[in-house]
Amino acid sequence: MTFLRPVQAAKNPTARRRGPRRPPARVSRRWPAAATCAAVVAGLTALAGCVDDTGGATTGGVGTSVPRALLVVGTDYASTSLSWVDPAQTALTAGAFLHSGTVVSASGAALSGDVVPGSSGFADGRFPVVDRSHSTLTWVGGAPGSAPQQWSLSDGFVANPQDAHVAGPDLVAVVRAQADPTPTDHPKSGGDDVLLLNAAGEVQGRVALTAQSTLPGGTAFAGRGARHHSTLWLPLGSFATDFSAAGVGRVVGVDLGQRSVTAHADLPGLRNCTWLDHTAAEVKRGDAPLLVGTCSGLFQGSEADQRAGSGVFNVRLTAQGPVASTVVRGADWTEGGAVAFPVAQDATRRGWFVRFGRLGDAPRPDAVWTYAPGSGTPPAKVYAGGGAFELGGLWLDRATQRLWVADAGSADGDLVVLDVSGDIAKEVARVKTDTVGLRAVHLAARVAP
Repeated sequence: MTFLRPVQAAKNPTARRRGPRRPPARVSRRWPAAATCAAVVAGLTALAGCVDDTGGATTGGVGTSVPRALLVVGTDYASTSLSWVDPAQTALTAGAFLHSGTVVSASGAALSGDVVPGSSGFADGRFPVVDRSHSTLTWVGGAPGSAPQQWSLSDGFVANPQDAHVAGPDLVAVVRAQADPTPTDHPKSGGDDVLLLNAAGEVQGRVALTAQSTLPGGTAFAGRGARHHSTLWLPLGSFATDFSAAGVGRVVGVDLGQRSVTAHADLPGLRNCTWLDHTAAEVKRGDAPLLVGTCSGLFQGSEADQRAGSGVFNVRLTAQGPVASTVVRGADWTEGGAVAFPVAQDATRRGWFVRFGRLGDAPRPDAVWTYAPGSGTPPAKVYAGGGAFELGGLWLDRATQRLWVADAGSADGDLVVLDVSGDIAKEVARVKTDTVGLRAVHLAARVAP
């Protein structure tokens, strides 16, 4: 892909080596856009993800015949691999079918180390993979043997895309978290917005979000969202441009038809709100869809300060507008880590979230916790991870009441499957996906026709 100008360096490249935890701009952490697999190997010895496989994607293809496949992103934040898992069989069906050593196409870029799955795909099974470092969207899925396709999401600036939603047969909405410091009149300039593209990857418009920031002079920094009908609901981090501060949490509704922000709900006391479960709009409370999301607090302060600004929230989409409520409040805890990013919730509003662990002299692993609003019982731990900053994505299979947990710290299988149908969660299976040494961090369900 030819950029119109050199790719700029990220504003905040600091991050830990592994794990989903980041500084407040956790998702803005970047590896040099021009880095190749060979360059990474020069700095990291024996990195299994950097195998030479220039023909791998076109030889085996990136599609799958599994009707409802789980897309698994394995990464150490230097290299990335993509795998398919069949949830019905609890089995790996295609390990590392695309990775950082694979040339996507003659004009495309290899995957960086900072890659996440999008939220929804096309009806033919094509599913978006978002490269936050390279500002690209790579399409996988489709029929077995399919070749990947790749779109550029900027004209060269670090757009830091967070999510992608297919909102119709000819509409793709991409969430770009960072603004272009030197904007041009190019249609892919801008950033801190929702970029709208057609099915060919051509820009159809954009919805600017900067004005929605709750921090005066800050950026909106939208995260992973959830779509309900024609509205894309997005959580806002509302960060200062140098990520030194953040405003109160906010969720905004972007009407993709009107191409404007038409509603919002604030989250008092919560900070660093960058995650909505994209499947949550399937759940209803009464006659209103119910969104669920997380805020992870600010990373600059103490563990206690971060914990106090973290929590799990619901947004009820009523006819009168969105109504937000906090269902898990980190400020209620006197010890332990803050609420992390992933969350899942079932039709009864019972849910699961991750709490950060701790490194150092008194290490503490990440853990999955469960909550039940209105039950009178506090959140309880149901699974301890393989280490601190090792737990990644959660995916709830509502049909089977199985919760899939990405645990990059587990040597026995980096996907852990918990039966959560009863009062006590029970581990029922583990799936090993790290065929090239890159363990699972992110998960997304892809549904084929």
